[in-house]
Amino acid sequence: MTRPALIRQADLKRMAAVANSEGVTVELELEGAIVRVMPFQPPQVSTEESGEAELARWMANNEARKQREAKAAADVRTQRAVRARTADSARAEMSEADRIRERLAVESFSARKQPHRRKKPQ
Repeated sequence: MTRPALIRQADLKRMAAVANSEGVTVELELEGAIVRVMPFQPPQVSTEESGEAELARWMANNEARKQREAKAAADVRTQRAVRARTADSARAEMSEADRIRERLAVESFSARKQPHRRKKPQ
């Protein structure tokens, strides 16, 4: 049978999280063995300058996103207007007989969509 590990994976992950967030080396001694966990990157020190730069970048990205959304909305409105004009012109060219056929087809289709109920035997 194999010997159990000195330290569990969950403990290592907790140590790594502390080491990365605080920028320190975490050291643990177990049964004469020393386990050290060091941060992968040096800690990020926030300064006023980096905060202002980040805010400016966010504002620029936000403005670009708003412009893209406005353009997409305008494109959708244009497409809807074109479809409406096309449908109106097609409907205007229909004869009275075609309009009646279309109305009857819609009515018969909606009548077919209604569920049929069975009568319970008595």
